[in-house]
Amino acid sequence: MLGLADLAAKLSAPEAGRLIGWREGDRLEEWSLTERTIPGELSIDKRVWGEDLAQWEKHTLQVILDRFGAHPFDPVKLEQAAEEIGIAGAEIRRGLSGLKEKQMVFAFRKAWGEYIYALPWELARLWHRKIARPGAVPLSSDTFGAPLAETSYGRGLLFDLFYFLRYLASNEIHLTKKGTVPKRHLQKIDSLLTVDAAALRPLSYPYVHCDIYNGLVLVLDASLRLGLAVMKDGELRLCRERAADWLKLSTESMRRILYAYWVRISFPYVPSWQHQVIWLMERIPVNRQGRLGDILDVLRDCRPLSEEERKQEFHAESVLALWLKPLAELGLVDLAECGTDAEETCFRWTFTPDLEAACPNGKAETDKCYVQPDFEIVVPPGVPFRTRWMLEAMCERQQSDQVAVYRLSKESMNKALAEGYDLEQCMGCLRDESLYGLPDNVAQMIMQWTAREARTEMENKESEGTGAHSAVSPEYVNESDGGVRNEGAAYFSFLTVNGPGLILSDYAWDRWPIDCSIPSADELYPGWREVPLKWFRECHSYHLSTRKEMISRALEWKAALRLASSSEEVLLVPIRILDSEGKWRVAGRTQTSACVVDPQEWEQIQIILPEISKGSSS
Repeated sequence: MLGLADLAAKLSAPEAGRLIGWREGDRLEEWSLTERTIPGELSIDKRVWGEDLAQWEKHTLQVILDRFGAHPFDPVKLEQAAEEIGIAGAEIRRGLSGLKEKQMVFAFRKAWGEYIYALPWELARLWHRKIARPGAVPLSSDTFGAPLAETSYGRGLLFDLFYFLRYLASNEIHLTKKGTVPKRHLQKIDSLLTVDAAALRPLSYPYVHCDIYNGLVLVLDASLRLGLAVMKDGELRLCRERAADWLKLSTESMRRILYAYWVRISFPYVPSWQHQVIWLMERIPVNRQGRLGDILDVLRDCRPLSEEERKQEFHAESVLALWLKPLAELGLVDLAECGTDAEETCFRWTFTPDLEAACPNGKAETDKCYVQPDFEIVVPPGVPFRTRWMLEAMCERQQSDQVAVYRLSKESMNKALAEGYDLEQCMGCLRDESLYGLPDNVAQMIMQWTAREARTEMENKESEGTGAHSAVSPEYVNESDGGVRNEGAAYFSFLTVNGPGLILSDYAWDRWPIDCSIPSADELYPGWREVPLKWFRECHSYHLSTRKEMISRALEWKAALRLASSSEEVLLVPIRILDSEGKWRVAGRTQTSACVVDPQEWEQIQIILPEISKGSSS
């Protein structure tokens, strides 16, 4: 599945400038996030909202979204899908050419000259919202039912990634000769994680070393793709500046970024019709519940299917298995049973899934923890991850739940000093982040615990000029190494990055060249200049033999025909000419049904070619 990050990695600035028309020297992600938008929002200009699209471009875009979702597609299959609903192949060819020219769809040249088309998944969801499925999505008024699974605060992908990054911060991991994480580290990491890999198994996404990583692959892949970790020089290492940027973010921002990551990973293995279901689900506001059956009904009402086909086409059980249950396991939605049928399942987002909105307002949470005289630290859910990071470094976690509990000890404090934190940092964190300050007895005991190690650390600093280790803290930002200072910049840098990971890509975007050619009318409709222009410009009466020749030409170009009689006018996509006993008829399809038309039943005919035929413009 193509993303903006794939394009950013593939194109140099001059190439992208010629292709997309943005300032030379800028990066593609900067164009994507700011050039066409108000600053700080991921959006697209008015052309994508349909204000400057020709009719054939709108129709083509709608067929793409309806039949392929965000999946890449073969242009031949696109034409076939369009003809099934009475849209001519000529209209699709011209529409696809126009979308390509406007840089809304990209064509890639595969081996042996084959082509595959794709639209970036980030923008597909926007086009779907405005062009393909306008209107509101119903909200369920029922009471949110009993949860399907335990949705503890201290679990899910967000916390798994946090625990994994903490493990990297405090451990050196040397890779095996095969380039994998040693088994002893895998076992320790596995004990920290909360996501049940079995809930994600229905997606069956492929990844390298599947016999080794199994349940660990998601958190490892996420850390690599987001640039939080790197496999380099035989080690798996934490990217400390990048981790410092991550800790600046609010929980809302982190969840949005992880949701965007999950969409990139999972969408290739989700049926195209479910892409539309998901895009409809995303319109449900946070803290409001949606009912799965209501979402499916919206989609069913927009497709020309019989009642039996409608029930067979969209299975609520499939949406649960491939999307909602994995999302619940990742901590991104809450699920509830509001009835016995799968369509009665209700869901509620734990964050705002509107990736196009501006960076969430405000900085990371500012709640405080409680340092108690008995050396326990109580951590409510609103305590930011930058505080939790320090607590993980210098305490032992006793409980992970809606409220977490940590305990200070001599061993845990000395472990923090060994990691590179100094005593002043640790004491300052406990004083500043505790609602009622640091109890005197706790402060005195910490000083006793760490006296020898603190002296050693100070001697190291004096002899080396810096600490023995580079510890991670939210304040630690080295601009020369790519650190960023504000949450907005950090948010968008994570939202658009897509580094190499362990989960395999569905397509070789990095190896296929982008095709920038735009076909002319002569290439789209060979020989159209050889016939009278009025065949395209007027619905006119012709001799029977001329009508047959016009239909033959329309079949060559896959063009639609406008047929008119004294009582009605119809737009027909011809499929073939039927000859029988010296008589002929036309088999074709209107927008509502397949039909066979006798030439004696209509008086006038016109070939419809986009831009050439009068009356074919938007």
